[in-house]
Amino acid sequence: MESKYIAAYYQESDPDKRRKYLKKSISLGEELEANAIRMEIWESRYQGKSSAPGVERADAYLGLWMMMEYSKNAISGFFGPKSVKRDINKQLAKIKCHEIAAKSALHEELIQLEWNHAVATYVDLSLKDRNYNTYMFGLVKMKESSSRAKLEKDVVETGLEMAEKLKMEEELKYVVNAARHIYESVFKADADDIEDDSDPDLEDIDL
Repeated sequence: MESKYIAAYYQESDPDKRRKYLKKSISLGEELEANAIRMEIWESRYQGKSSAPGVERADAYLGLWMMMEYSKNAISGFFGPKSVKRDINKQLAKIKCHEIAAKSALHEELIQLEWNHAVATYVDLSLKDRNYNTYMFGLVKMKESSSRAKLEKDVVETGLEMAEKLKMEEELKYVVNAARHIYESVFKADADDIEDDSDPDLEDIDL
C-alpha cells in the first residue's frame, strides 16, 4: 500500500515540497529501492536553477513539454523538423530519462509515473493560468468549457501527434504515454460524465 508521503509526492507540484515528502518517506524506511530511484529521478528532473521570479528550481520535464508546445507549428517548415528534433534530443540527453529507465523495470515504471506527474502538472497550471485562459490580448476571459477544449487540443497535438510527425515515437514514448494517460483520465472522463448526465432515465424522475 502506498504511503501517505508518496501519495503526496505525486500530488504536489512544488519541487522542494516534493523532495521533503520523499525524504520523509525515506527516513521512515519506506520503499527503499523505489525511493532511491525516485530521488535519482527528482535530481535529474530539477537539476537546474529557475530564472522565473519566486521559483527556485527549473523543471526540465516541463521544459521539454513547453519546448514541444512552442515548436509544434514550426515542424511544417522545410528546416523546422530537423531543428525541433535537435532541440528535443538535446533536452532528452540532459534529463537522461531513457538512461535511467533502462536500468530496470522499476526504473522504467517510475520514470513513466514522473512523466504522468509532469503532464498533469502542466494541465493543472494551465487551467489556473489567467493568460492561458484569456483571448483578445488577455482582455476577455474564456468560458471554462472553451479553456478545457483548448487545453485538450494542446495535449493531443503536443503530447500525442507531434512525436508521430517527427518520427520520434521511441524517443518521446514516455511523453506520449503520459499525454494519453492524462487525455483518458481527465478529458475523456469529462466527456463521459457529460454524456452520462445529458440523458437522464425518466424512470428515475418523479413526475
